[in-house]
Amino acid sequence: MAATLGDRYDSVMFQIEKAENSASYQTSSGDQLVRANLSQLYKERDRILAMIEKFGRNYTEGQSSSNYGDTALVSFS
Repeated sequence: MAATLGDRYDSVMFQIEKAENSASYQTSSGDQLVRANLSQLYKERDRILAMIEKFGRNYTEGQSSSNYGDTALVSFS
């Protein structure tokens, strides 16, 4: 199942938090691990926020691109 924009935003924010806390570290086996590039994560965050603003947090890319956001279309007679 495809992730919603909200899920993707949460994931990017988690990655940013991890990257800000430790940019790189060395494992016990001596391997050097480097976290994701913060500037790229910030760009992705901004892109996702723009899409959330346009389509709503529950939008999944690839579904109908109608700009309804989180609005329910209901009529009462």
